[in-house]
Amino acid sequence: QSPQDCARDGRCGRSHQEGRGIHLIIQPTMTPDTSAVLIVCTQPMLCYALRTTLEENSIGFVKHVPTMTEGLVALKGQNFSMVLLDAHAFYEDGHGMRMITTIRAEFPALTIIMLTDSKAMLLGETLEAVTHGAISKDDHPQAFVDLCTWIRNGCHGFWLSPIVAALYLKRRVMAYNHLLTERELHILQLLDHTNGEIASDLRLTVGTVKNYVSVIYDKLGVRSRAEALKLRGEITVLHSRT
Repeated sequence: QSPQDCARDGRCGRSHQEGRGIHLIIQPTMTPDTSAVLIVCTQPMLCYALRTTLEENSIGFVKHVPTMTEGLVALKGQNFSMVLLDAHAFYEDGHGMRMITTIRAEFPALTIIMLTDSKAMLLGETLEAVTHGAISKDDHPQAFVDLCTWIRNGCHGFWLSPIVAALYLKRRVMAYNHLLTERELHILQLLDHTNGEIASDLRLTVGTVKNYVSVIYDKLGVRSRAEALKLRGEITVLHSRT
């Protein structure tokens, strides 16, 4: 069921178990009392459905503009707490990355959530660098209700809807798997042991293990065993969720 259907049949308020997803809230903080939301979207019908859903779930002032340029103008004239940015508007602008960098610099307290779909999915470092999370147009209506709750609670951090979370985690696992060889991944799992213990376990020389560890550090962009072990834990979690 699409957001448009949600707006028409009024079923957003129901609790659907399948709509519950992975919400990665890293740093819960409180924003000002305002819950004003700016929607930057090129599709009028989708904007109407989103606006209706937001307003039905006690989100205060909701405004819609079709382009990022108009969005920047709107932000300068009204105190918004969040921007719901359509990924298509981001791409069609032609200067999307520069524009969003400007917005983040001028409005550092603003929360930016990307509204995306399978054809315009921003994931990985790009998603984390330019936004505070994402929701898919194909998500269950309950995901939009959950987003409304998140807005009202004033939580900042990284928010992912169920569909986006699944694809995001899957792609991160694939990136790690392609980044490290099978042997390197194995040694990464053993990094809480000494090089000598790893060498004995894998029947390698200590020098060979040291070379592997050095390569792993370089590939993961870390400088110590402790940093590498932190990533090891993340990789384990990602594998368990995909």
